[in-house]
Amino acid sequence: MIHSQEGPSICHQPRTPSTRSWTPVMGGIGESLISAKQSPRDALPMVPFRKWAQDLDEAASKLSSERIAKDIPAAKIIEFVHAMEKASENTTVSSEALGGTVLTTTNIQRISKRMRELDPIGREAELWVTYWVRHGL
Repeated sequence: MIHSQEGPSICHQPRTPSTRSWTPVMGGIGESLISAKQSPRDALPMVPFRKWAQDLDEAASKLSSERIAKDIPAAKIIEFVHAMEKASENTTVSSEALGGTVLTTTNIQRISKRMRELDPIGREAELWVTYWVRHGL
């Protein structure tokens, strides 16, 4: 960086420069969970986020708070889930998931060979699930 015509950037966006649709990432997580838990192939159907949030509300409304904490951990953050659901209404082809602003990775790719060569998320989903299962999560 000492010989750079431009000074070092103050901030770099820590995200992969090679983006991928959320659907294959979630599909990979689902397949890995099914495999790790030795569940039937149809045990985790892919549903739209809005439907999942509605189903979460319905299931949580039928349980006591103790059961929710034990059986449906996502219900503990239901307000956050609803905020994500609302934000997802603004998602477009040119936005990040949940309508977020697409941030550039030009600077980090310029200074980091690893970031320039980084592939989209793939097998990492399987590694996450392996970790979760191993730690009882």
